[in-house]
Amino acid sequence: MANKLYAMEQLTEEVAKDIAAKPEEWMRFLDTASRLYKYTFDEQLLIFAQRPEATAVASMEVWNKRMYRWIRKGSKGIALIDYTSGPKNRLRYVFDISVTYKVRNLGKDPALWVLPQDDRSIAADYLQRAYGLDEGDGRLAGTLHQAAQESVREWLPDAFDELKQDVQGTFLEELDEQNQEVEFRDLMTDSVWYVLLKRCGMDTEEYLSADSLRHITDFNDLRVLGHLGTAVNEICRPILMQLGRYVLMDLENDRKTVAKEPEVVYNEFNTLIRESKTRNTEDRGENKEETEHERDHLQQERGLSDSGYQTGGDQGNHREIRDNAEHLIEQYDIRSGQGPVTKARSMSGGNQQKAIIAREIDKNPELLVAVQPTRGLDVGAIENVHKELVAQRDAGKGVLLISLELDEVMNVSDRILVMYEGEIVGKFDPKHVTVEELGLYMAGSKRKELPV
Repeated sequence: MANKLYAMEQLTEEVAKDIAAKPEEWMRFLDTASRLYKYTFDEQLLIFAQRPEATAVASMEVWNKRMYRWIRKGSKGIALIDYTSGPKNRLRYVFDISVTYKVRNLGKDPALWVLPQDDRSIAADYLQRAYGLDEGDGRLAGTLHQAAQESVREWLPDAFDELKQDVQGTFLEELDEQNQEVEFRDLMTDSVWYVLLKRCGMDTEEYLSADSLRHITDFNDLRVLGHLGTAVNEICRPILMQLGRYVLMDLENDRKTVAKEPEVVYNEFNTLIRESKTRNTEDRGENKEETEHERDHLQQERGLSDSGYQTGGDQGNHREIRDNAEHLIEQYDIRSGQGPVTKARSMSGGNQQKAIIAREIDKNPELLVAVQPTRGLDVGAIENVHKELVAQRDAGKGVLLISLELDEVMNVSDRILVMYEGEIVGKFDPKHVTVEELGLYMAGSKRKELPV
């Protein structure tokens, strides 16, 4: 197993160099990534290396128990590295739908969404509403480009700070910092746009060429390519997941609404003509009285009902909310491009993590459950989170920390409980236990008989 794990780690580095060698190879990788956007960048690399044409990938357990599909005999799985399995990484295997077949009368097909060409303008309108984008020309390609630009604008500061730490020994090192940032920004934007266009079934060649992505050759090492690939992946995933849910669940209703609009306008117009002809024969004084009565008692069509809200009454509350948000942003060092009005989905993963931690601690709960609270954060942010958790404990609150980072558990906890296969197998004082001993309990090699 160790040799296979090492082989997959080597394969990850090799495929990273291959796809960075030419923009055409980067585009081929992005084709695969556009179909498998729910997987991480590292996983996408290995899927691309082993089965670039994959369309729907899942574990054997998912195919068997949820989709009622069997794996064809002799089929080879796609090896992925599981970085969340504990102190040591391990391999896990997934299979593409092409090597499965349905159980008779039970087998299911995965819900893979497809955006019809005729519905692109409806989808563009939905994305504009969902993400607060400008209407522009109303076309989907422009809307997707705007979504890419806005998301990258929010991601860039943090992502570039992290990238700068790894440029030594790569082609990026030959550029000054300003040009490094420009290349990183433009390549991230165009790569995100490419993935979004591709997944929506659009012809990417109409909008992007290999020359548009030529700077990929400067990301010639997994250290720097990882920053780019992870950013592209984490920007695209929520956009495509939200668009996918819309296509599968709500697009049909919006399509019907759009189809009815010309008919509604026509009917309203004819109704007005008929009413006009009738009212010309009625007494104008009576008509005026009725019109005033309707104006006072009827709401406008498609308008919102009057809730009795008076402007200005809640301005003080809004100011307090904004001030509190600004305080949390400063306290937790949340880097948000537009301050308190920044949409969380547009922030980097690390800043989303800090925003969630700030929100939950600010609620002042009696019990705080923190699951992997520092994953993906830099050293300074980790120390700040640990300080806040300890402050909650010192304030008499209960804090349950669930983490795969043994150093974190040892440094922060007052008591440690180890679970194995769903059962608590050990209870320890961190001052009187070693990491090695904890590892034995985590692996199931040792266990204590605990009082019931």
